[in-house]
Amino acid sequence: MECEQTNPYDGALLNEDAEISEPSATVAGCDTVMILPGHYCATRCDVTLVTVLGSCVAVCLYDPVNGVAGMNHYLLPEPPGLPQATSEIPTRYGTAAVAMLVGEMLAEGAERQHMVAKVFGGASVLRDIPDHQRVGPRNVAFALGYLRNAGIPVVQYDVGGIGARSVSLRTRDGRVAVRRSAQYVNLAA
Repeated sequence: MECEQTNPYDGALLNEDAEISEPSATVAGCDTVMILPGHYCATRCDVTLVTVLGSCVAVCLYDPVNGVAGMNHYLLPEPPGLPQATSEIPTRYGTAAVAMLVGEMLAEGAERQHMVAKVFGGASVLRDIPDHQRVGPRNVAFALGYLRNAGIPVVQYDVGGIGARSVSLRTRDGRVAVRRSAQYVNLAA
């Protein structure tokens, strides 16, 4: 049975030429799914989910017992309070993106008590912004708080710093590879 991508916005790019991983199964005919900002995917199929992050955050979920994995990519922790913001693509915001990813994981057969999370991104890409206004740290704080409240343990993370990182989630075993840009600087060091 061919797997289908579980993204209601029909926006993930499917890229067979990605240099990351060598999965054997397909999602909509491809072995790599690019998760764009405001999108997510949860699946039982053996594929690699890939995204590129700056201040955005990706939450990766994995249920090793039921063989379900997923990833999202959100831009801001919550909508800015404007009515049109939530009517566009709600998964641009962590408030919807993480909840919808958890929901899709459950719909694919995952069980919450078996899920583990991995969190990536949240860089401070604009250096001249005061700390309290930086989007990256706010995105990370939202993800960690949501997962803690949902009872989903975070078993791996690579957050903060300055610069981009690419993240690849191999769904067959939940392994994640992170590649940092050449100008990456870890602010915590």
